[in-house]
Amino acid sequence: MNKKFLNNLPTSSGVYKMLDKEKNIIYIGKANNLKKRVSSYFSKSSHSLKNKRLISVIDDIDYQITSNEQDALLLENNLIKEYKPKYNILLRDDKSYPFIFSNSDHDFPSFKFYRGKLPKNGHAFGPYTHVYNVRKILSIIQKTFLVRLCEDSYFKSRTKPCLQYQIKRCSAPCVGYIDKKDYKASVDSSVLLLKGETKTLFNKLEKDMIRASNSKNYELAAKHRDNIGVLRDITNHYSVFPEDRSIDFIVFIRTESKILVDICMIRNGVNMGTKNYTFKFLEDDNSDEMLTSFFKQYYLMHIPPNVIISKERILDKNNIEAVINKKFNQSSKILNRIDKKYKDFFNICYQNIQNRALKISSESANPLKNLNKQLKLKTELILCFDVSHVSGSSTVGSAVYYDDQGFDKSYYRRYNISNTKKSDDYGALKEIIRRRLIKIENYIEKDILIIVDGGKGQITQAKKVTSSLNCKNTFIIGIHKGYNRLSRNDKVLDSSNKNITHDINEKSITLIQSIRDEAHRFAIMNSRKRHNKLLFNSKLDGIPGVGEARKKIIINHFGGIQGVLKASIKELESITGINNKLAETIYYNIHK
Repeated sequence: MNKKFLNNLPTSSGVYKMLDKEKNIIYIGKANNLKKRVSSYFSKSSHSLKNKRLISVIDDIDYQITSNEQDALLLENNLIKEYKPKYNILLRDDKSYPFIFSNSDHDFPSFKFYRGKLPKNGHAFGPYTHVYNVRKILSIIQKTFLVRLCEDSYFKSRTKPCLQYQIKRCSAPCVGYIDKKDYKASVDSSVLLLKGETKTLFNKLEKDMIRASNSKNYELAAKHRDNIGVLRDITNHYSVFPEDRSIDFIVFIRTESKILVDICMIRNGVNMGTKNYTFKFLEDDNSDEMLTSFFKQYYLMHIPPNVIISKERILDKNNIEAVINKKFNQSSKILNRIDKKYKDFFNICYQNIQNRALKISSESANPLKNLNKQLKLKTELILCFDVSHVSGSSTVGSAVYYDDQGFDKSYYRRYNISNTKKSDDYGALKEIIRRRLIKIENYIEKDILIIVDGGKGQITQAKKVTSSLNCKNTFIIGIHKGYNRLSRNDKVLDSSNKNITHDINEKSITLIQSIRDEAHRFAIMNSRKRHNKLLFNSKLDGIPGVGEARKKIIINHFGGIQGVLKASIKELESITGINNKLAETIYYNIHK
């Protein structure tokens, strides 16, 4: 590139467009200082493979000055959407995701499945990631609250109730069988459910039930009771957060050839599903830049939630935050830390994206065959071991099984640790490795790879077991968390405790991480089951602090004893007069 041109570039913020010989725009970027940013392409000696290819075909550069970097960010996003340059990450607009829409202009609003650009005269709920979920939710509010799902044209033409009224799925507002006030109450309840404000909804329904009962309208009171039971059963199947907030969790993983991004959406405390994106990736590409590019495009096209959480680094975070808040007139926060209360959910999100990465890898090649090649082995199967306990008690060991067909749950094993001292993780690990190996046919001669969750200490314990059992073809590796406990900083050690992380490819590391995470999940699940089993040892009657009056309040709140049995500690605690200690006492006594 002409040095005179580069020297004459302005130092202000703006957008630059790189063109090829045919004057096609091949890359668009933004800069706080155009001169520094554009010149860096031609002054650096080391570039990623993508940038080398880009620089080799640049014939000309156009630029456009902006008043500030935030305006440059907006302009960059709009130009990328318009020109779709070859060397930019292109994010397709996903207007096809379905919503539930209710027209607020109508005296008797309906609820309907909706795609595309949303009208302004109503309320939209979503987007939902699966059509099935939309249909199911519409069916639930129709059965429970008897709101209509029909089109306005059909509503106007009715002279008598339709079949939906006959089968008790509509209150027939079309022929005046319900007045505006009562129908509005049904609509309000439906909206509370769709917003995820279940606590408010249950309080409302409980008051309605008691009011109907006091008025001796027992049929209506029974209907409210049944609705409470049905809705509690439904909402218990959703993943509900500890608070009614809207949050996006951005989970990112890189394989040898692709970048995977998952957006896990929480709306008003309810898990609404995950959006999955996959991009091509070259080994020398800068993953931070690619993730930031995706982040900008996505949140300039979608209304952001209260909080956006990404463990990965987002470049230019403050500017992006300012721009999206200005565009959508709200105050969203972008965080790069995971609060303790969100950690479990974030781990689930990460496990899901790891499974997706593993699936993509397995479609192109056999992961076990690739791992064998990297480690120079002839492994027939992989066993991964983990130990879990609750504050030193309820210690459980897990062993997961992986072969050339993937995970095989029929060969998973869990072990209650009884022959080892309390909190002796090394002793517990030795016990479960021994117990698992001796159950494998011809374990002395069989080619087995053992993965332990940990480093030098865990590897040493595994070696003691295989040595005592005279295993001839068993190879041991360990995987442990690195800096800041980020998965991208995981370290893989061989049986001599040598760090081999950089000696094996990304695909192998992803496989090892996925197997380790599956063993960890399986161990924690079984430890919690055992711990809970030891605690649940009595029934509802006779619980200290729960007399006849309070028992009646609890049963009314949940719409019956089955609802009580399905309630969580948090839900029990939400009842007036029940504190956390009593809620825990009730919970542990009714789950014998």
